[in-house]
Amino acid sequence: GNGPVQMVNPSANNWNITMTGVSYSANVTITDEAASNSPVVLPVTDNSPDVTPPTHTGSLTATPISYSQINLSWPAATDAKSGMHPTTPYKLVRATGATAPADCTGTAVYTGTALSYNDTGRTENTQYSYRVCAYDAVNNVTSGLTASATTPVIPPDTTPPTHTGSLTATPVSTSQINLSWPTATDAGVGMHATTPYKLVRATGATAPANCTGTAIYTGTATSYNNTGLTESTQYSYRVCAYDANNNVTTGLTATATTLGGGVTILNGWTATPQLTATTGNMSGSVSVSAGSNRMLVVSAHTYDSGGATGVTVTGTYGGRPLNVVVSENSNRRHSFFLTLDEAGLQAATSTTLSLTVTGTHTGAAAYVASYQGVNQSNPYGPSAIVGGGYNNNTNNVYISSGTTTAGTALQTANGSVTIFNQTNNLQTYSSNSESYTMETGETDSGGVTVMVFEKSFTATGTTNPTITYGANTRAAGVIMSLHP
Repeated sequence: GNGPVQMVNPSANNWNITMTGVSYSANVTITDEAASNSPVVLPVTDNSPDVTPPTHTGSLTATPISYSQINLSWPAATDAKSGMHPTTPYKLVRATGATAPADCTGTAVYTGTALSYNDTGRTENTQYSYRVCAYDAVNNVTSGLTASATTPVIPPDTTPPTHTGSLTATPVSTSQINLSWPTATDAGVGMHATTPYKLVRATGATAPANCTGTAIYTGTATSYNNTGLTESTQYSYRVCAYDANNNVTTGLTATATTLGGGVTILNGWTATPQLTATTGNMSGSVSVSAGSNRMLVVSAHTYDSGGATGVTVTGTYGGRPLNVVVSENSNRRHSFFLTLDEAGLQAATSTTLSLTVTGTHTGAAAYVASYQGVNQSNPYGPSAIVGGGYNNNTNNVYISSGTTTAGTALQTANGSVTIFNQTNNLQTYSSNSESYTMETGETDSGGVTVMVFEKSFTATGTTNPTITYGANTRAAGVIMSLHP
């Protein structure tokens, strides 16, 4: 040991041995030279307190791996007497700057048994210094191993966000256009936290060239209802997306025209049909005047003396397909309404109206008119399309879907226009109970006698025109409304 050994009562069989100043365990060998027996070896236990820290050699390693993370690792510590602490043998502390904490008494970023720790949530281009200390089972602590590391600088983000899709502009009244756009994303610094979108507006067909002007909306929403506008006026919009560095997209654009005070005639019905044919297709030039929220309306009619059914009429205007709104083609006389909206009229490449007629017929005719102030989203209104019916040998002709006696009332609205056409067999109508205006005369075109009636409405309600003809009238007709 480190101290002297005393033997008490050496002549007795029982010896008391005292070792002083001992700091470790040892074995003591006792030999009785006068006896014949062998030496006796006795263990000696050190019961002095453990005040020695663990052994912790090597280095703390700090490695920056991203703009916001530093990974740390350290060697294992050992303790020869009490052993390492069973649950928290290591404590890691951190300071900002070049100097590590003086000891490990501060707030720990990690405590536990692991030999590594990933320190996340750091700031870019910032130096951090660390100290890791080792603890034994009785909390003797090392002075610690230290290391420093600096997170890298984030390269400047000069790339605008990604903003694909379309800006949608929908007129909903005479003074309001509703807008919506897709969500933008940014793979760099992310989208701007408070004002990722800016919406600007111009009057007319051309959107602002960029988003540097006065905004009508800035914020995080992806829709905006633009109110307080002027009726029957065209507005153009641009929405731009901004990231956190204010990099900005070129923007998405859209144009819309507020609804007018009501549907009005732009190019009126003519007394004679613009297109006619004995058999086959029809084609000709039809001009549509400039206007807002326009709708081209084609009232087409065919006739077959042999009673053909299933005749169809389709067509294009300036290469744009017409919408077949409603048709009646059950027997002999056949009536159709076809339309083309504002978007189609703007996309038309010419003024050529071409109608394709399929099925047996001995005469065909088409009248054409155009209107403005038509609701482009819902032009025909609720319950606005009511099919035609074929009537034979009665005086009163009611136009409705699948019936010749009475029909579901057609809904009207303030400012709407209802258009009703009729193909008959040369019989003159004698009364018109709802006072529809007859826009075209009873013109015979290859056996097709056509009348187009129209009426404007100033209040919400219903209409189901009853046209009274002479006896033995065969007629087919269709009806629709255009809503503002």
